[in-house]
Amino acid sequence: GWESWTRPDGKPAIQKGHVELYLEVNSGNFNPKTESLIENAEIIDGIPFLRLEDVINFKKEYNREKDLKDIELIQNYLKREIDKLNYKKEELKLLVEL
Repeated sequence: GWESWTRPDGKPAIQKGHVELYLEVNSGNFNPKTESLIENAEIIDGIPFLRLEDVINFKKEYNREKDLKDIELIQNYLKREIDKLNYKKEELKLLVEL
């Protein structure tokens, strides 16, 4: 089941396995409004998700060891995606030049 715990900032949270839920996610200097996060969410298969940029900003503020590892994983993923886009862009340029 779900386990309750107290975050380092003294606020309540619950956890089940690797999933953590908070009543509010603001931390440190990164305090976006919920409406803004929802408005700017990335929609994947009809489901809204936080933008990875926002996830990184939250994790930078939490600054726990696991968050630093997550940031590295996200940044590596984004770099691979950018590399893929650049490769496709170059392919398209070659096609246009034909």
